[in-house]
Amino acid sequence: MTVEDIKNFSAVAAAIIALIGSLITLFLVWKKEKRFEKQRQQFSLQLQGTELAHATKLQDVELTHAEKLHDTELAHAKQLKHTELAHAEKLQDERHDFEKEKQVLLEAQNKLNHLYAQQLQQQKAELDAWKTGYEIEIAARNDALRKLRTAVIALFDHFQNMLQLALRADDQEILGVLARCVQALSNLDKAIDAAKSIVRNDIEAEKLHRLHIIKRFFLRVILDLTRRKTERLSQAPALRKMESRLKKRKEVTMLYLQSVMEERPRAPSISASK
Repeated sequence: MTVEDIKNFSAVAAAIIALIGSLITLFLVWKKEKRFEKQRQQFSLQLQGTELAHATKLQDVELTHAEKLHDTELAHAKQLKHTELAHAEKLQDERHDFEKEKQVLLEAQNKLNHLYAQQLQQQKAELDAWKTGYEIEIAARNDALRKLRTAVIALFDHFQNMLQLALRADDQEILGVLARCVQALSNLDKAIDAAKSIVRNDIEAEKLHRLHIIKRFFLRVILDLTRRKTERLSQAPALRKMESRLKKRKEVTMLYLQSVMEERPRAPSISASK
């Protein structure tokens, strides 16, 4: 065997060895890939089982949650219905109480209206009685003041007539007129007392009481005439002076009396008229 054959044989052997190595490598790679594929399939199956278990568990949880939610909704609906029924019953009771209170208030209002109508009628009757009493008192007051005014005028007229008779020295007629003057003085006293008993105002009563001053004036006139007749003094100048004083006194007295008559009388109280 030549060197060339040996080289060729070596090359062939090396090629065969390399081919065998490649085949072994390919076999090992194929085997490893086969094992890897098997592991991958096992992992995939395991993953699918896990996913299926997880999905089943999730479905069970969802079903449980749905059942709990449904139970909660049922309980809430039941509680809500119970609350609505209780609220409706409470509203009905409150409405019943309100209607009852309303009826009580209406009855009380009717009683108050009836009482108010009675009081109003009573006050109207009292007011009518007060008005009647006031009108009666006003009429009596005005009548008393008119009588007083008439008595004052009559008194002044009698004394003026007496002075005129005294100027004519008619003693017989003077005595008659003097008697009428005395009677007029008495009538004046009665008229003043009657008017004082009618008026309610103390100021008016005081003003009427002051009319008694006229008596002193006329008494002085009577005394002066009597003294002059007794002492036979000259009467004409004194009588004219006395007549002038009498006229002035009459004017002052009439104005004074007119002021009393024009004063607004104080109204009587309702309790007094009652």
